[in-house]
Amino acid sequence: MNTIIDRWGSTLGLCDATNITFDVSASNGTGLRYEIAYGDGAVSSEGLSRHVYGCKGGAVNCCAPPDTYVIRVTVTDVLGRTDTATSSIAVIPLTGIAENIWCNFGPNARVEARFLHFLPGSGRRITGQYHHPTGGVSDFNGTISGNNDVDIVLVCELGPIAPKLPVQNSLAPSAPFD
Repeated sequence: MNTIIDRWGSTLGLCDATNITFDVSASNGTGLRYEIAYGDGAVSSEGLSRHVYGCKGGAVNCCAPPDTYVIRVTVTDVLGRTDTATSSIAVIPLTGIAENIWCNFGPNARVEARFLHFLPGSGRRITGQYHHPTGGVSDFNGTISGNNDVDIVLVCELGPIAPKLPVQNSLAPSAPFD
């Protein structure tokens, strides 16, 4: 079974948002039938399927342990022979604080700390506050695509700006923005 969370190679999905791909279509045999039990009660009979996991118990803290689901795949051939495999997947909510610290080199070299505070959201909609390295705070809102891309619009004194940030395992943006 090939499991793909996103194009970034993440090992964690975002609950209520990431559309995780499960591919068992490379199995060998004649007249194959597939059953993928996602571990949350949902099942697929497709060799290539996608699934979005919910948050167990309404988890709302990015610092809590991830929710883990055990996937069970059964492939049956035309003669009724079966092969079964299991795997696990972990998902986390995008709520809490993500931070990014880096150095600016040049005449005004300094270390900067920036924080995104994600508030409890609803599905793929996100809101929160961006804490500037100078101490200012701006509200933000945005959406999460099924590929773990986050589109964020920062609202600041100069008007909205819209960086596109990949969500990675650390939940920190991979590119600086002001």
